[in-house]
Amino acid sequence: MALAVEHDMEIHQLDVVTAFLNGESDEDIYMQVPNELRPTLEDIVKDINSPKEIKIEAKKMLKTLRDDHAVCKLEKALYGLKQASRQWNKKLDVQLKRIGLQQLSSDPCIYHMWKNGKLLILAIYVDDLWIASADPEWIEEIKVRLMESFKMKYLGKIHYGLGIEFSQDLNEGKIFMSQQKYTNDVLKRFGMENSKPASTPLEVGTKLTKAINPDPDEKQNYPYQQLIGCLMYLAVSTRPDIAYPVNWLSQFNNCHTIEHWNTAKRVLRYLKKTPTHGLMFRKTGKQLQGFTDADWGNCPDDRRSYTGYFFTLGGAAITWQARKQSTVALSSVEAEYMALTEASKEAVYLRQLLRELKLLDDSNATLIHNDNQGSQLLAKNPIYHGRTKHIDIRHHFVRNCVENGSVKLTYTPTTEMPADILTKPLPVNKHRQFTEALGVQADGHRLEG
Repeated sequence: MALAVEHDMEIHQLDVVTAFLNGESDEDIYMQVPNELRPTLEDIVKDINSPKEIKIEAKKMLKTLRDDHAVCKLEKALYGLKQASRQWNKKLDVQLKRIGLQQLSSDPCIYHMWKNGKLLILAIYVDDLWIASADPEWIEEIKVRLMESFKMKYLGKIHYGLGIEFSQDLNEGKIFMSQQKYTNDVLKRFGMENSKPASTPLEVGTKLTKAINPDPDEKQNYPYQQLIGCLMYLAVSTRPDIAYPVNWLSQFNNCHTIEHWNTAKRVLRYLKKTPTHGLMFRKTGKQLQGFTDADWGNCPDDRRSYTGYFFTLGGAAITWQARKQSTVALSSVEAEYMALTEASKEAVYLRQLLRELKLLDDSNATLIHNDNQGSQLLAKNPIYHGRTKHIDIRHHFVRNCVENGSVKLTYTPTTEMPADILTKPLPVNKHRQFTEALGVQADGHRLEG
């Protein structure tokens, strides 16, 4: 979406009809004879209107079916086969490359092509295809060629897919994506459609610990894991503002009590207040940049810290993460240093993707904002020091990124660090400020209330 608004692309949707039936079987796979096959073949033989060639084949099959050990050998993939999705992907890949599209090694579900100085991007999700380009005629050409090879439904310009609602304004150079219907469905599913709205997903200072020997009956009374699963799809798709609370609450999936359940319902109350919120992408002309933060010793159970980072392009977050660190940090500098490494790993991936699309200027480093000067000095000045010699090698990845010029670290004061929303609960004003920094808005407008 960010690339589409930055390069004035319009996006069209295609849906492949019974996609998995297009795959060719590479292996010998057999199945039991369907009960309906014999009477169907007999009807074909009796039908005076059936073509002669089909009748002959039907008679041959009926003769074979007289053998009690007869089975069917598959020549095509079927729904339910483990190989079906892979075989469909291979068939589609061949056709896309025949058209001239090139697959990205950084993301095999994305194909692209340049022509006359214009870019076309095709993204795949199983049987859903999205085509983006600034040239409508080129989109039409690709669409026609694909529909010649596969039975497809043309769904028009992007408006709905994967449970996400899209709204594109080409004149203003904006794309808004949200999950209002999904949000309302989740609220209704858990009986919270009439709940009292909350201005933040978590109260400041909220602390929970893993329950020791939780009551099994109490666990069954509250569908905690189901709720977290529903919230997770929102958190990874269009609502980075709830990424931290959802990830934090997910660690209690197998050890929760009514206290955890009530805390999770607080997230639903926040969604009740913000059902129309989503990501607003707009043309800004700005380069990819990241923001990272860490909350030292966040967890009372194991004293591990939390990492939070996000990257923006087109005025909104395109990728984000809120995750507990795998190692206990001995200081806030160490916690922030490990967070910088995680953000640098994501920056390298995003740069590779943009490089393959020929949209990256390698002479410019990707800017990563951080609010801890000590961690930046540790990354920029890799000297031996008694207080840092214990840090594992994998956490020094950021040093290499700084040295080779792919990443540049810059300081942002803690009070202005938007990645703070991915590491801890915040008061209302700060939560709203950093939510807007993520590019999350209410139905295409600035947040209110």
